Amino acid sequence: RRAEPPPSPAIPQAKLHDDELFALAAYTYDFNTGAKEGQLYYALNQGLRSRDFKSRGAVLSVWGGYLYYLMAALEKLPSLKMHVYRGHPDKAAVLRQYKEGRPIQWGAFSSTSRRPELASSFTDREKGIIFRLKVTTGKDVKDFSFFAAEEEEVLLSPQTRFVVTSEPYVNPDDGYWYLDLLEQTGTLFMS
Repeated sequence: RRAEPPPSPAIPQAKLHDDELFALAAYTYDFNTGAKEGQLYYALNQGLRSRDFKSRGAVLSVWGGYLYYLMAALEKLPSLKMHVYRGHPDKAAVLRQYKEGRPIQWGAFSSTSRRPELASSFTDREKGIIFRLKVTTGKDVKDFSFFAAEEEEVLLSPQTRFVVTSEPYVNPDDGYWYLDLLEQTGTLFMS
């Protein structure tokens, strides 16, 4: 019997098939152009955020096979129960829309980080805000990610739902605005 080479440390737990591994790696890949446009993750998420029926059908037509493998890969990764952070550039829009107790679903894949200081690099201290998300189904993709160690990326699926659990506040440790959200599970939003 032939000896198998030792597997990558991240893959044995997840037991990803090649197509699933490719889908996950492709999602996290960046062409280093400095722009979001032209990146796979950006194009996919733009489509997933469309709200009209015809656009949603087009998204499934174009992205359906890829989404199948990406979602299958994420399903096999262990779920994380922890706080993660995501910077948002428009504090004013968040203050208008995100009221305490309001349910939120972004409807696209959302990249977050375990590190608040990394989330702050995606926003501005005066004009932006950082979401502090308590998640139960986050997926650690750093071992598969183009950005691996730098971002400590935790990926949230388009199905992830939250409820706003705080008013916006300034964190005295870093001077950034924060808003707390709690992941909701089950079939209905609950506050």
